[in-house]
Amino acid sequence: MIEPIRYHAVNWVDGMKISREHFVQQENYFIDTIRDANSISLVPFNYGLLPVSEQFSDRSIYEIHNTATNDAQLIIKKLTAVTRGGYRIEISDYKVNIRNLAKNTALENEEADGQFYILASVNPFDKIPFGDIDSEEIPPRHPHTKPNYRVELVETSILNSSYSGGDYLVLGRVSIKSGIAQIDNNFIPPCTSLQSHPKLIEYYNSYSTSMSNIRGYAFKIIQKIAHKNQNNELAHNIKTLCRTIVSHEGDHYFAFKNMVIHQPPIFLMDMFSKLALKLYHDTHLMAPGELEEMLNYSLEWSDVAPHTLLNLLSGVSEINYNHHDSGEVFFNIQMMLKSLEQVFGKLSELDYIGQRKENIIVNEQEVKSTIDPKKGWSVID
Repeated sequence: MIEPIRYHAVNWVDGMKISREHFVQQENYFIDTIRDANSISLVPFNYGLLPVSEQFSDRSIYEIHNTATNDAQLIIKKLTAVTRGGYRIEISDYKVNIRNLAKNTALENEEADGQFYILASVNPFDKIPFGDIDSEEIPPRHPHTKPNYRVELVETSILNSSYSGGDYLVLGRVSIKSGIAQIDNNFIPPCTSLQSHPKLIEYYNSYSTSMSNIRGYAFKIIQKIAHKNQNNELAHNIKTLCRTIVSHEGDHYFAFKNMVIHQPPIFLMDMFSKLALKLYHDTHLMAPGELEEMLNYSLEWSDVAPHTLLNLLSGVSEINYNHHDSGEVFFNIQMMLKSLEQVFGKLSELDYIGQRKENIIVNEQEVKSTIDPKKGWSVID
């Protein structure tokens, strides 16, 4: 929701008595107008941390050091962000003790444990003077002002992370136990781009490697089936999945390589949610007996349990995107790709689709599954 404009322009009239308050009001009007212009293009999935400049080799935003006095120090290295309301946050080299941040929380009791969000808020209308004083200027003054920034800890049970205020941003999540603070490394805060957070870049590179491998395995399997002239249902169903993977990557390869790295995380998630749904639909278009045979055959060679693979496909297909904490979903996508990589990697190494570890060949003319329904996994269990 776009915030209403709070400050209005001064009505300047010839001969009026001018005071400092008039200039402050006019400046606040400019600040509020710029904020409003920033917020117009913001939607629930494209605000948050801004991309880190390439001159900063360390892309980590903050870290926590536990001290010898049973305290913890939070260090914000470099934070540049835009809030949902269009406010800019710019904090660097900020250090504070966790205990000082926790004065209004349950952590006033040193033995208190729990999970907390790290919150950064900004009030651009509360200006903090800074800069070196010019000794020759009268009266002496700091030459510049900057917005008033605050960093706080808020208990996760109190803050609804799915709601974002206009002037603050959730930066991270920490767990505190017996006075020891630990960062939740799987938590990914709101980001405007994949380049805004090191974890997102890590996932992007991991997905790129996995998809490159899966594509290569899919080509090998399709070529092998064609070369062996296999026409049994097992080979046909596996080829169907391979064709879906190759076709999907062809549709999204350019965007994945050139565009998505500069876009909000939801666009990367969209690509793999579509892939998961296509593969899930492929499995449900198969006859139950054929699906059971294919899944158990994959289990025989790759050790990926059928229910694990189907649950991953289903879970990634049914993503409910949360811009405030996308880490768990990206982890699930990674697990899905690793499972597909393992399955198709093993199948691509076989002499032919249907090869068994016990050297038992699947009857190419038999459509009915030869698997004993009392053994292994069944789609109707």
